[in-house]
Amino acid sequence: MQIEYETKAVEKLLIDINKLYKVMGIELQKKLKATLNRLEAAENFNEFLALGLGKPHSLRGGLKGYYGIILNGNARLVVKPEGDFLDSNIFVVKGVCDYHGEKIEWIIP
Repeated sequence: MQIEYETKAVEKLLIDINKLYKVMGIELQKKLKATLNRLEAAENFNEFLALGLGKPHSLRGGLKGYYGIILNGNARLVVKPEGDFLDSNIFVVKGVCDYHGEKIEWIIP
């Protein structure tokens, strides 16, 4: 699949390994990069969902239409497939956040 980014700030951070490391530490940075590589390697979003890696799950509320993918205990990669979601070969990265509890705490952007 093709990766797109919701904002330029997210794109800049995700393509710069050194900045990413400073923001989230080595373990979370490695997990994020591995997840993005798996998404990119999948033919379409449905194929990625079928793998079950990171337990992709649809989100609700202010993040309706997006999917959360587990990176660690609390951090989630938030993505949105473009077009027909099952056959979508483009996904948009919104960022990485912790949405447990009553508020969303963004790690990235």
